[in-house]
Amino acid sequence: MLNVKSSMERSQCNLPEPETPSGALIDEAKHLGNLLFTVWRKMKNIIQYTPVTLDPNTGNSLLTVSENMTRSTVRDQSQLLPHNPERLGNWDILGSECFSSGKHSWDVKVEHSWVEEVGGYWYIGVATRRKHETSEKIWGIYMCMCHRVLHELTPEDDTKTVCNDLFPEKVRVQLDYDQGILSFFDLYRKTPVHTIKHTFTEPVFPYFRKNAKVLPADFSVTVSLTR
Repeated sequence: MLNVKSSMERSQCNLPEPETPSGALIDEAKHLGNLLFTVWRKMKNIIQYTPVTLDPNTGNSLLTVSENMTRSTVRDQSQLLPHNPERLGNWDILGSECFSSGKHSWDVKVEHSWVEEVGGYWYIGVATRRKHETSEKIWGIYMCMCHRVLHELTPEDDTKTVCNDLFPEKVRVQLDYDQGILSFFDLYRKTPVHTIKHTFTEPVFPYFRKNAKVLPADFSVTVSLTR
């Protein structure tokens, strides 16, 4: 018993007085002021923003589009889809965003493990939307693994060689519509890959063929006061 009593005495300690005196009100301004902004600021670390999303209504029947509409994957078998006018062929798919002015940028992942089968390839760039039975016009770059050469793709030429020693896996696509400049950059090497100059006369959409994944972009929000 003496040991128990001694242990209890040693475990006792004096608790400090609470910082908030009894009867004090909760600091509502601290906890509820700008509540929506505070919650949003904490959530932005887990929310991803993708500047371009895929348009499933344009996707070929041999493509599967992810639930968040950022990734297209080639299927083994064709799926039954509506024969709507905007649906494309040749494993093609467009982004849902339409550009007719300004500057735009999006990042694409094109892993070579997806295209190393015989005859595998990928395309990225911009394209006009197909009207009726007329094929869309495409400006971009593509790689055919059978030749291991990076090519330029335009309505006028699809055989121009860009390079045969550079095989980017993550590509940044930058479009300056007003200046007519379409540029591609290797995100890993942080080097330019190719630039296409063309005077655009109609709206264009982000363009992809076969396997591609649009990557989330970094973003920030600033708060300014108006007087």
